[in-house]
Amino acid sequence: MSTWTIALDDAGIHDPQLRADFTRQRSLVARYKRSAYIAVRLLLPRSLGPHLIAAIAFMHHTDNLLDRGPTVQRVDAYTAWEKEVRQALAAGSSENPVLRSLLHTCARHPCLITHVDDFLATAATDLEFAGFDTELDYQRYLDQYSLPAFMMVASLLAPDAGTCQSDQ
Repeated sequence: MSTWTIALDDAGIHDPQLRADFTRQRSLVARYKRSAYIAVRLLLPRSLGPHLIAAIAFMHHTDNLLDRGPTVQRVDAYTAWEKEVRQALAAGSSENPVLRSLLHTCARHPCLITHVDDFLATAATDLEFAGFDTELDYQRYLDQYSLPAFMMVASLLAPDAGTCQSDQ
């Protein structure tokens, strides 16, 4: 039995379709951000790895929509993606493997939903990104785009990642 199979079991991912979805996201993250993938696999509990990979894959997919192609196409692609994500979060299901993995992770770590919502609300900031003219521009970008993205991952690393601050 592979360590990935054990990680999926430990993470509570038993459905064959979900296992395939998480495995697909693992491959994407390993190709896109090898150092992040290796850190997740080596440094974190096996039960957390697939969930972090799902969050990273979701951010990567979103970032690709925001960064690739002419501005009009990127705006349209992101608008459609945001609608699809919000519908999936509301329904609790999706036909999209990126979202199925994310939804399962949100079900296991409900506080992630708030961070996904915050990220979606600010992700369009990246559509107009053309560099930093001032320190204030840099800080604004960090606050409006980088921090919400970081918080999606950080929320999964919190000791009580399954419970929200307001639940305690």
